[in-house]
Amino acid sequence: WTGLFLPVHLQPELSVAGELLAVQPWVYLVDNFNNRIRRSQVPAGTRVQAWLLVGDAYATTAQIFEGNPPRLLRGGCNERCFGIRPTICTTCSDVLFDASAAFVKYSDLRVDIAGTNYRLRFNSSGFEVTSQYFTVINTAASTLSLSEVDTVIAADQRLRKQPISLLVDRFNNPVTELVSGHRPQVTARLFTQGGLPTLPPLPPARGQAPGTICALNTPLLQGTTTVNMSMGLGVFTDLMIVHAMTGYIIEISYTPTQGQVFNVNSTSINVVAGRPADLCALTLPQRCSTNSPCLDPSEVVCTDVWGNVQRTCNLCRPGDSECDPLSIPTQFSNRCRPGQICVELDRAPPGAIITSSPGKVYLGNVPVPFAVIGTGQFGGALFDELIITATSPGTALRFFTYLHVPGSNTEARYFEFISPQFNVTPAGPVIERAQLTSSINQLEIRFNRPTNRNRIAGLPEDLSCARELDPAFRASLGTPHYCSWPSSTTLLVSFGDGATIFPRFPGPADEEEYARLYPPPTRVMLSPNSRITYSFMYEGRLMTSQPATTQLGIIVNGQPITPIYPSLPTIIPVPDVQLSGLLSLGGCELINIDGSSSAGHAGRPFTQTEWQLDFQRSFLTQGIMAAGGEKGFTNRDIEFSNLFAEDENLVHIKLRPTAPIFPNSIISITGLPGQ
Repeated sequence: WTGLFLPVHLQPELSVAGELLAVQPWVYLVDNFNNRIRRSQVPAGTRVQAWLLVGDAYATTAQIFEGNPPRLLRGGCNERCFGIRPTICTTCSDVLFDASAAFVKYSDLRVDIAGTNYRLRFNSSGFEVTSQYFTVINTAASTLSLSEVDTVIAADQRLRKQPISLLVDRFNNPVTELVSGHRPQVTARLFTQGGLPTLPPLPPARGQAPGTICALNTPLLQGTTTVNMSMGLGVFTDLMIVHAMTGYIIEISYTPTQGQVFNVNSTSINVVAGRPADLCALTLPQRCSTNSPCLDPSEVVCTDVWGNVQRTCNLCRPGDSECDPLSIPTQFSNRCRPGQICVELDRAPPGAIITSSPGKVYLGNVPVPFAVIGTGQFGGALFDELIITATSPGTALRFFTYLHVPGSNTEARYFEFISPQFNVTPAGPVIERAQLTSSINQLEIRFNRPTNRNRIAGLPEDLSCARELDPAFRASLGTPHYCSWPSSTTLLVSFGDGATIFPRFPGPADEEEYARLYPPPTRVMLSPNSRITYSFMYEGRLMTSQPATTQLGIIVNGQPITPIYPSLPTIIPVPDVQLSGLLSLGGCELINIDGSSSAGHAGRPFTQTEWQLDFQRSFLTQGIMAAGGEKGFTNRDIEFSNLFAEDENLVHIKLRPTAPIFPNSIISITGLPGQ
C-alpha cells in the first residue's frame, strides 16, 4: 500500500444544493501503479477521512455566507434542519469510513451551500488524494428580497436608491442563471394607494393632493422595468416615478418557468414635483362671450417635465448662486414681469383685443393681461376676468412667463402654453324691461334681441314657466300661471289666483325712503337652467350665445346685470263704476243698488266698496230735505229757568224748520254749553 486513488469517473460533478452529490466518490487503497491492494494487505483499523475544500482552504474555515458556512454533510444521517432564511442543516459529523475492503464507497455526501471551486480531499494513514473541482448550484428559489429605496424623490429624477433584488433558495444561495437552464429575470411594477392620478375637474385619487397634476403621463414607472438576474441579483438602474403622489409601492416579482411566483414590495415612496419645465392650464377659460368676462376662470401653473404642478414656479434651488426668482433682465421683464404669467391672443379675428381686470400691461397700444403666480386655488396664476372683444369660433390664447436662469444675469427661460381653440360666442339676450299689461293680469318680459324662445330640441313645449323662470319668482305668480312667447323677443307671463306681484312704483331714488313709502318690488328672475339664447351665422358657422341670465353682477356685452322689476302699464286702468236700480225711494225703504256692470278693475274683484248719498243730486219730494227749499231752522228761542250760580238750570229751545219734518224725526243739536 503506497497511496489512495480516486477514479475520475467516480469524482463529484455538477450537483444541486441540498441534494446528494450527483456522483458519489469511491476511494481505493492502491500500490505504486494504482492497483488496488488485497484486503489482507490492509492494516487493521484503517479508515479514510473525507474533507471539503473551498479552493485550497478547508471548508471548516471558509464562509461564503455569514452564519451558514459550507459543510460536507451526510444526507439522512441524524439530519436536523432549522430556520427559514437561511435553512441550516446538520448531520452526522462522522465522515471517517472503514477501509478494510481496500476501498471506501461513499453514498450520502452532500453540500448545501452553492459554490464553483469545491473539491473533496481524502486521507488515511498519511496518504491523501484530492478530487477535481466541482460546482454546487442553488436549489429551487425560495425567497425574493429587496434593498432599501428612496422614501422621497422628485418626479424629474431617477431614484437615487435603485431597487436591487436578491433571489435565493432556502439555504440563502443566490439563484443563478443556471437554474432550470434559463436566464431568470425580475420585473418591477408600480402600485398606488388607489388607482391612477386624475386631472381637474375630477376628484384626486387617493394619495394625490388636489391640483398637483396638470398633464397625465403613463406609465407612471419609467425606465427599464425588467432586468436579467446575475448571481441571484436583479439590479435596476434607471427607474423613475413621474407623477407627484404619496404612498407609491414598487413591487419586484420573479416568475419561474413553473411553480411559485415570488413578489417583494418596497417601502412607501412619496414623489414631489421637479423643476419647472413648462406651463399648463389646470382650468381653461370657458363660456366666453363678446365683451364679457369668461364665466369660467383659467388657472395657469408651472409644471415639471412630466406635468406635475410646481407651485413656486422657480428654477432657483438652495445653493444656486446669483439666482433671484424676482429678478430677470429688463428686455424680458418689459413684456412680462417676474412672478407673473401673462396672456395674449394666439388666434382671433383681426382687431380683436383681450383685456382683463385688474392686471394688464401694454405693448404699444395692445393690453397684455397678467395674473400673479400664487393667486389661484392651487398656487397658479388665476385669470378670472378675461374679456375678448370679438366673436370667433376658434379663439386660442397664449400664456407665457419668464423665469430667471440660475447663475446668469443675462438669461431668462421662456415658457408658454397655447390653449386649445374655443368659442367666443355673441353676447346673450338681456331683459330690457318687464311691464304689466293694461289688464294687470299679465307680465310682458321683453329681451333686447331675438331669442330661440327657449325651445330645447327633443322636448315638448312647456307652458308652466318652469324652464324660463326662477322658482322663487314663480312662487309670486299665483296658481295656475302660464308662459308663452308671442314673439322671439317677448315672454308673456299670465298670472294665476293669489298672485302677489309688486311693481316698482315711480318714487324716490333713495332706497330707504322708497321702502318707507312702498312695499318691496318683486324682482323678475330667470331660471338658472333656462336656455334662452341668441344665434347668428358667423363665417358659415352657427354661433349661439350663452343663456340669458338675471344673476346680478354678471357682465353681458360690457354691461353688468342689474335687478329687473315689473313696471306699471303705460295707461293705468281706472275702475268704471256703473250703478243701477235706484230710480225712486220711498220713506224707510231699503236701498238696492246693482254695480255688476262696473268694469276696468284689472281682472280682479273689488276688495272693498264704500258709498254715500249725494244730497245735492237727490230729489226727495217731502220733508226738510225736499228739493228746492233751503234746509235749516228759524225763530230760535232759548229760555233759562234761572241764572243763579251753581243752581240746576233747565234750558228750553224752540225751533222752526224751513220745511216740513216727518213725525218722530230725530234732530241732533251740538254746541250747547255744558256748564
